[in-house]
Amino acid sequence: MKAVAAQNARVKDPVYHIVLSWPAIESPDDDQAFECGRHALAAMGMAEHQYVFAVHRDTDNVHLHIAVNRVNPDSFVAVYPYRAYFKLDRAMRELELRFGWTHDKGPCKVFDRNGKAVIDWSSKDPDTKGKLPAAAADMERHADQESLF
Repeated sequence: MKAVAAQNARVKDPVYHIVLSWPAIESPDDDQAFECGRHALAAMGMAEHQYVFAVHRDTDNVHLHIAVNRVNPDSFVAVYPYRAYFKLDRAMRELELRFGWTHDKGPCKVFDRNGKAVIDWSSKDPDTKGKLPAAAADMERHADQESLF
């Protein structure tokens, strides 16, 4: 990983750390946890990057640590995921549906729409996309005009 990261001299923080955690009532086996880790990496645009997974069962809840190299081993382009929290949250709802786990709280929520499970922003109104991002809300408040969001 160090050798690959060294191929992009501009990257000062080549390791990106992600933790996936399950509620105490869920207990994925190692294969499920690793599948979830690969799904999370794909959601972040890092599916082809080098990574290390570590499953921990030493607390009340199972959790998976992911250490991934930001630098792609083929192109040497670094990835700095935009809106990572939102991408990961959506990916977690997808995994909850796939494995039949309970749904956790977050910006995305699973709704039943016309008999089908749909992942959308946490707002109950299907026509809204939830709260404005902080920058958009600040702009609307200070500029007294509606943001493009």
